[in-house]
This record gives sequence, structure tokens and C-alpha cells, in this order.
Amino acid sequence: MIDQSVQLWQINRELTGITTYPFNRAQRLEFAAGWRNIAFDAKSRTTAYSLDTGRLIADETSHPVVPDSLNLATTGAALVYDTSVFGGVSPLRGQRYRLELGGSFGSLNYSNVLLDYRRYFRLRGPLTFAGRAIHAGRYGGDGNDLRLQDMFIGQPSLVRGYEPVSFSVNGCGDALDLNGACPIFDRLVGSKAAVANAELRMPLIGPLGIFSKTGFPPIEPAIFFDAGYVWPAQQSNIFGGDRKPVTSYGGTIRINLMGYAIGQVTFVHPNNRPLKNWLWELSLTPGF
Repeated sequence: MIDQSVQLWQINRELTGITTYPFNRAQRLEFAAGWRNIAFDAKSRTTAYSLDTGRLIADETSHPVVPDSLNLATTGAALVYDTSVFGGVSPLRGQRYRLELGGSFGSLNYSNVLLDYRRYFRLRGPLTFAGRAIHAGRYGGDGNDLRLQDMFIGQPSLVRGYEPVSFSVNGCGDALDLNGACPIFDRLVGSKAAVANAELRMPLIGPLGIFSKTGFPPIEPAIFFDAGYVWPAQQSNIFGGDRKPVTSYGGTIRINLMGYAIGQVTFVHPNNRPLKNWLWELSLTPGF
């Protein structure tokens, strides 16, 4: 019996300088310029075992050919606005947005776009509705080059219920197609992405919470609905492709870990994984 495994590495090195021009306490312009190097490496290991005794009879390691390193000059400008009020584990009032346009030049040439808008509505008492919409993508030129790492939306900070560790070793915990690929996992990666989140928050302990003056760290439960859509390199825009969005819903509890991090425990139902029902997720993720 012969077994072969291949490990691939993408090493990113980046140096960036940022300067800001504030219009007031809430709004500013940001300018950035820098240099980025993307290197690649790979290692292949082949082992052979005797079918009669199960004994290891061969173990060879090789280094497959990898692409040349990429060297990119990077530039960017962003308009940033932020009047949000943080409640201990997540924002509870105000709004914020970031409109960013950047470019990369050198080994590859393409543009980066980021549109990020968030709004927080105080409903009744400490009850807050939080909404967010994000679009991020690479456009033009070499933006779809296969040497660039794809975006992935199955993260606790974006669309919950689709973390890579929740998929089985064969690459898909739900269903494989005839080619051995995982259609559900493939729907989470691409060169452009759009994500929307809605969350109903009830801070219990901490600033702006039900119990604002206690000796306990801030705690906040919430219920949520997440949705995301990623389109691949060969699809020119969000319309016209054969992919479908992924969604999830559930409940989460956040706790301030003594000011060092925000812990999050989530019980989530991923709607687009037919053989997966409710899942637990643990992460260090503040509220958006």
C-alpha cells in the first residue's frame, strides 16, 4: 500500500507605512504604501507498506517545483468614519464604515476594494440591533491569479458554522461530488466576497448593560443570522454564476477575558450543510 501526502506553504512578508488625515473625531482619511513578498514552498512524502505484514518498506521525501516568489508594491487610500460606542465586548451604539481602494504592482497588477458598513440601533433598554454589510475583492489585471490566496468566509468573524475544522479529513463533512471535491466547502472560497450579518444583543454585565456596576467581567448573549456569497475567478460579478449563498443562525455568548481578549461561545445551525445540524464554535472574536 502506498500513501502520499503533500504540504504546501505560502509565506507572506509585508512592510507598510500608514498616515492619516483627520477631519474631526469621527472621520479621517488614511493613506498607505508598502512592499509585499509572497514566497512558496512544498514538501511531498511517500510511504509504502507491505500488504502482507503491514511493515514500512519505503519512506521518501521530495520537494516539488513551486512558483517563483512574487514582489509587489502596494498602495491604498481609505475613508473611515466611526461614532460607535463599545459596550465591553461589542459596539452597542452609533455607526462606522470603511471605504477603501488599493492597488498592487510588480510581479502582478490588480486592485483591492473593501466596502464595510456597520450600524447599531438601541431598541429598548440595553437591547441592541447590530447590522453589517461587507464587500471585499480583487479586481482587474491579475486579481484572479491562482498564486494569490483565495478569500474564505467560513470564519467566526464572518459566517459562523463553516469553520475548516468542522469539515472531515477528506475535505468535506457533508457530500463529495464525482470528482472527490467538496461543493459546500468550495462555496466558501474565491477572489471576491460579500457578507451580511444581523444580530440582536442583550448586554448583561458591563458598560451599557443591565448590571453596569459589578465586579464581574462584561458578558453579552446574542442571537444572529449570517449570510455570505463568494464568487470564483471565472465569474466576473456577483450575478450570473451557478453558486448559491451560504447562511446560518444561532446564539452566542461573549465574555471579556480580563481585558486581554473577547471569548465567544456559539451554538450555530449552518443551513447549507445537509448532514450537519447544530454545531459548537469557540473563538476569540469580539462583536462586529
